[in-house]
Parts: sequence; structure tokens; C-alpha cells
Amino acid sequence: MPVATEDTEVVVHIGEKKQSIPAKVTSFEKTQPIAFEREVLVALSEQGCNSGACHGSPSGKGNFRLS
Repeated sequence: MPVATEDTEVVVHIGEKKQSIPAKVTSFEKTQPIAFEREVLVALSEQGCNSGACHGSPSGKGNFRLS
């Protein structure tokens, strides 16, 4: 994961072979808005929170309902 705007490289190891690929990280300082479908919903799905027994039920759970 990048930590700053800079030139770097991606190194891939497969068995005994190694390949380095140059990469440039740009606009690191710019923050991106959180995308509900791409980030929040994925986290809820991984934890099973979108199931019928949790927040995915018609009445939701804990005053939170997925629609």
C-alpha cells in the first residue's frame, strides 16, 4: 500500500523467479469519498450482516435496515 506520492516498484515473486515493475504513485494526498456499494456493503456482506437474520431482514436490526 502506498504511503506517499513517489516513484516505486511492484515486485512479483513466483517460485524462484522475480520481476520488478516500475510504478508511480500520484495524487496520494487527495482523499476519495467512501462509496457505500463498493466499500460499506462489501464489509457488511463479509460479516453476514446483509442476511435475513441481521440488518438484511425487512425490519432490520438495531435501528439499522439495509434496503
